Amino acid sequence: MADKSEVARLHSLAQLDADAVGAYDVAISRIPHPLVRERLNSFRADHLRHVQDLNTLIRDLGGEPVALRSDLKGSAMKGLTAMTGLMGTEATLWAMLGNEELFDRAYEMALQFEWTTGG
Repeated sequence: MADKSEVARLHSLAQLDADAVGAYDVAISRIPHPLVRERLNSFRADHLRHVQDLNTLIRDLGGEPVALRSDLKGSAMKGLTAMTGLMGTEATLWAMLGNEELFDRAYEMALQFEWTTGG
């Protein structure tokens, strides 16, 4: 059986992915190049799938799923992405790369946690 800290950690990961979806929405709206937008849409879809998968697990463990909207951290991420979008495609992509590094570190930390749930 999962404890509250496990549900909280899953919730944090799901919220981070929900924040990523919002940041990708901003980036996609700022980039005029169709091929770049298509690739960013693919990354956005990955984060959306993560939210859905994590929400399923959170519900199964008795937790409240994450809504697909940004929290304060996500709003800041979207704002930074919008600001860099004013500097062009390359700056926007650098901002998104920084965001992805943040997401990767969060998942690496989650892998270090001793989970009681799962196979």
